[in-house]
Amino acid sequence: DLIIFSKLKLTALDDFNLDKKTSKYEVHKHIIDLFLKDKTFFARKIYGSYSIVIVNKVSNTITAVCDHMNSTQVYFRITHDSVLIASDPRKISTTIDEDVLRKFLTYMDVESDKTFFLDVRKIKRSHILHIGQKNISTNKYYSFPNDKKTRFKNDGDYAQKFKELFSSSILSQMKLCNQDI
Repeated sequence: DLIIFSKLKLTALDDFNLDKKTSKYEVHKHIIDLFLKDKTFFARKIYGSYSIVIVNKVSNTITAVCDHMNSTQVYFRITHDSVLIASDPRKISTTIDEDVLRKFLTYMDVESDKTFFLDVRKIKRSHILHIGQKNISTNKYYSFPNDKKTRFKNDGDYAQKFKELFSSSILSQMKLCNQDI
């Protein structure tokens, strides 16, 4: 008994054939299949802009995930008897966390999962949040590869590679904008 909530703008989903006629039900069914195969790293096979929350009514657990760029964020608050999850932190709390605000104004930085709202946290990019009856955990499911060193012979080769990457990025974003699932 799984319930799925999502905000999706996908470019690809594992080996599933996505097109404009693909229903949200079909996409959700495939995401749940991926989740059931690998609850920790299923998001590695989802490409695009997304946030997903899966509620398992049988095990009384919640799994939430954001894409690796955190373009659609998920906020949460856990109390002794409830879990609140939303795409807008103001739906969970309107009380300002003065300590976080003070640190931000002093250091221009906020810890990666903190928000300006009291007791409201956000899922870090590239992380999956698992909430069980007695435990809470996060797992990083994606890291940008940094082991590749690019060395070109001259500035023109760097400029050419930049143009290729920039064009590829623009095309990818254009596909994302046209494929709103």
